[in-house]
Amino acid sequence: MLKIALIGAGNLGSHLFEAWSASSEVQLTQWLNRSYAHPNCKGVAVIQELSSLAPTDAYVLALPDREISTVSAQLPTTGIALHTSGSMPLDVLKNQGGKGVFYPLQSFSKKQSVAFDRIPFFLESEHKAHHSLLEQLAKSLSPNFFWMDSKQRLQLHIAAVFVNNFTNHLYQIGADLCEKNNIPFSVLFPLIETTAAKVQQLSPNEAQTGPARRKDIAILEKHLQHLDNPQQKELYQQLTLAIQQQYNDEL
Repeated sequence: MLKIALIGAGNLGSHLFEAWSASSEVQLTQWLNRSYAHPNCKGVAVIQELSSLAPTDAYVLALPDREISTVSAQLPTTGIALHTSGSMPLDVLKNQGGKGVFYPLQSFSKKQSVAFDRIPFFLESEHKAHHSLLEQLAKSLSPNFFWMDSKQRLQLHIAAVFVNNFTNHLYQIGADLCEKNNIPFSVLFPLIETTAAKVQQLSPNEAQTGPARRKDIAILEKHLQHLDNPQQKELYQQLTLAIQQQYNDEL
């Protein structure tokens, strides 16, 4: 059975611990979690320091990007080190052993449950000899995994920021406008759900609607007149212009 050590107890690390500690396909031997004072959790040895890591098949670094190089340089020479970053290249790993990437494309929050079997994983390794190990590790969580190099993965991560992080910020603006005008944000939920479902059936280009695509100048100007926040007004103008340029041939 594949033996792994998990380093990190943030949003991703916590979910990986829950999944692997209950797995019958891999054995989670150690979890580096400095915020957990007990030496054992669900049968997994909990350690506080990197120096306590024992030799194992793989070390999974569920860490912020800025910590990957420093932490990986302190790993035992045996086993492969795997970072979980979407934007960092393979060579950010500085360990003496094998190097690889184990990137789950999803947004993780500790308080929200995760269905790993629906999440795609993107794999990369320094040597083909580690392909079977990485695939075995991915299959312990999800049937959806793909091999992808660092350049492709960076572009994928940028795309993910647009569709997830930036979109969530727009949700926050919508929530602020609703709260300011005593409107429950929940009335927008059906629209949010429909928009998300639509792009799984149509291309985003086909799914786009609204006053910017229609070039409804009167509505666009009215909206801008009623936006008091300068940043929100600027963002509205920039997004409107981007949509109009996308559909310039139709206008």
